[in-house]
Amino acid sequence: MPSKNKNIELLQNINKEANNETDKETNKDLDMDINKEMNKEIDKKNDKEMNKEMNKEMNKDLNKETDKDLNKEMNKELNMDIYKEMNKELDKEMNMDINKETNMDINMELNMKQEEIDIIFINLRLITKIEIGNKIYIDNKFINIDNSYCKPLTRWYYDINRYDNLNFVKKIINNAFLLNDELILKYKDNTSFLNRLNNELKFSINGMLNYKQTYITDKLFQSEIDVLIENIRNKIEKNNKLLN
Repeated sequence: MPSKNKNIELLQNINKEANNETDKETNKDLDMDINKEMNKEIDKKNDKEMNKEMNKEMNKDLNKETDKDLNKEMNKELNMDIYKEMNKELDKEMNMDINKETNMDINMELNMKQEEIDIIFINLRLITKIEIGNKIYIDNKFINIDNSYCKPLTRWYYDINRYDNLNFVKKIINNAFLLNDELILKYKDNTSFLNRLNNELKFSINGMLNYKQTYITDKLFQSEIDVLIENIRNKIEKNNKLLN
């Protein structure tokens, strides 16, 4: 019996050792699998980080190139604008010089003095600026828009009369017509000055129409302006035939 028990105990020990070995192998395999999974996760993270860095670098390069292209285009547009402005200024200066020379040559032959011609052109330009509702007054040979706070009182105090103002406007238009006829008579081949005067007369019509609407209840005043506008249109039509 003791011998049998020893054998059983020995067998149990052998089984225990076998089980321990099996457990070791199992644990070893398990650890290997865990390590593999961990390494996989680490590799994934590393790949993500690397891709992230690579994408950053790529985006930086792309942004650099984009910025370069944008800056090139912006500089190109800016240079074109500067070039255009420079050309405009040069053209203006050239035109001013040409007009100055032309006007000097013309004025030497005209009966009107330069000051009288300037008064005509300035007042024609001022007429174009009259808007509906504007009332005017004459100050130092020039038309002015009345911007006083209390117009009726101011105009009564300074004895400003619409018909006196209209007579001054008529005088300016008549002087423009005299200058116009003299230019046609003496300068048939040089039409630049005549063309300028013709344009100023054309632009003045809109201001005259607005001036007419300001005194809509005064039929006599409106009729006088109608006649004046018709005279201007007739003069422009004759000029256009010569200029074209």
